[in-house]
Amino acid sequence: MASISAQRPVLSVVTTTDRPAGLDLSLRSLLCQTQRNWEWIVSLSGGARWRPAVSDPRIRLVIDDRVAPGVASQRMTCAVVLGDLVVELDVGHELLPDALETIQSRLDARPDLAMVVGGSCLRMADADWLSVRYDPALGWSSDTVELAGGELIAITDLPATPHNVSHPRYVPDHVLAYRRSAYEEIGGYSTTSASTARHDLVCRMYQHAGIEPIGRPVYLEAPGDGAVSADNDAEVLTSYQRHLEPNALAWCERNRLAAIDIGVTEDRPEGYSPLTGEDGTRVTAASLADGSALPPDSVGLIRAYDALPRVRDKVAFFNEAYRVLAHGGVLMTLTPSSDGRGAFQDPAHVTYYNENSFWYFTDNDLRRFVPQIECRFLAAELFTLYPSEWHEAHHISYVRATLVALKDGPRQGGRVAI
Repeated sequence: MASISAQRPVLSVVTTTDRPAGLDLSLRSLLCQTQRNWEWIVSLSGGARWRPAVSDPRIRLVIDDRVAPGVASQRMTCAVVLGDLVVELDVGHELLPDALETIQSRLDARPDLAMVVGGSCLRMADADWLSVRYDPALGWSSDTVELAGGELIAITDLPATPHNVSHPRYVPDHVLAYRRSAYEEIGGYSTTSASTARHDLVCRMYQHAGIEPIGRPVYLEAPGDGAVSADNDAEVLTSYQRHLEPNALAWCERNRLAAIDIGVTEDRPEGYSPLTGEDGTRVTAASLADGSALPPDSVGLIRAYDALPRVRDKVAFFNEAYRVLAHGGVLMTLTPSSDGRGAFQDPAHVTYYNENSFWYFTDNDLRRFVPQIECRFLAAELFTLYPSEWHEAHHISYVRATLVALKDGPRQGGRVAI
């Protein structure tokens, strides 16, 4: 039998850091793996230095102080991996003994997936970190389990729906395990945003071939690390808006769900279905409110820009949109707000909206006053903006409401009020 050093590794574990404290802890977890055919590439930059406590041919050090820590270092490291599967291991974190075996089995069983994520757990002594990173009010849950010779807190990952994956706070960014071929096909790490680089990679993998939670604990998380790369609300919002639509379109295609655009123009954005009604005319917001021939749960994405004010019956529209959307399906709306002039200047407008208008479809405290409302939506986004300087100069504000359909299905991340 060939020695470990002579084998081509199946899995390449990569760690990039300019702060090497904790690498010994990560190394101990690697040496205990049941799957022994791995390599560990440790990329050191920013003057950081470290030597492993044991001599092992599977450990490779890459040192280059010319490369800035972060995305550039990660791209350099991923360029030299030998394994077909890549596992990102954060410094100071630990893999449970069967982690690499579990990851390989999961990806082998699902050749359609580009990436698997999650599988974090915490020590009982770190239980206070749960409310910081894994707030139950936002949909996270956990269980106490016996693993690795002790009692641990296992995190239950949220499902890989477009909303959850698009939001940096609802999709894990460790552990990340992916096919090297998929990484190369999407062009690897993007250099556009260092703070959200990992989340950007997760979303592009999702669009490329899909991702799924690992489904069981594999990773002992270091508390205080923060599984979210984006550390302020502005970055979270920007990342969510950049990725939601392409994520939802990819999800629709994989799950044979329609994506429909019901805006006021005839131009249909790429990726949307050319749906028509029974009379052969294009499906619009008004025709949807009048009742459609679409089967229930057959739509994954509805894009309604500048469309809602042209629909006289608000309740009928939202009820029908909810009926045709699958669980986790997304209704994206952008509407001239009654807080500005745009709501009233268009002679085609027959109803009016502002942020408060959407409360009735997302909050039971208001919904109960309109018994005809049958829909249940999560308000993923609800805020007022000016789409451009021209709109601001002419006092034409818009309200953006992104709503996620809540039916019988897994939890969607966020505060559910309905």
